[in-house]
Amino acid sequence: MLHAAAARLGWDETSGRPDPGAAGTGTGIALGREKGGRVATAAQVQVAAGGAARILRLVTAFDCGAVVSPDNLANQVEGAVMMGLGGAMFESIDFAGGRILNASMSGYRVPRLPDLPELEVVLIDQPEQPSAGGGEAPIVAVAPAIANAIAHACGVRLRSMPLAPDGVVRAAR
Repeated sequence: MLHAAAARLGWDETSGRPDPGAAGTGTGIALGREKGGRVATAAQVQVAAGGAARILRLVTAFDCGAVVSPDNLANQVEGAVMMGLGGAMFESIDFAGGRILNASMSGYRVPRLPDLPELEVVLIDQPEQPSAGGGEAPIVAVAPAIANAIAHACGVRLRSMPLAPDGVVRAAR
């Protein structure tokens, strides 16, 4: 899985390091296990001089045993990755004076079409293994892969979500 996600993103297998790419562009990868499935997500992000962050690509390799319905599983993985993108980058409940300030759908930030990066899913079929849960399991690797890519792009190590509220990476929050 790790090699599948890294190779699809263009990771340099000779040096074991991500391709440096253009200035302000970084790559990161993360692994996870959930509900019997194993996942690797590789991310490529761009962080501008002022901190504006944009996710360019996400590649998710997923192994959940025998793949029974590849199209449906790929759709589930894509949905989980997009759900993870929201939590990683935008979603936050704002409070003041014991009240929720963004309690409406128009006030709560979720990914929008312009936020969606190029997305690729690599299914690892293990026909000799029993099928495990697909569902939302791939969500676990999205935020750490993006955080690692941001650190590679600009040297800022973020450890709380959302990583870039209002679309901007800030060193200290």
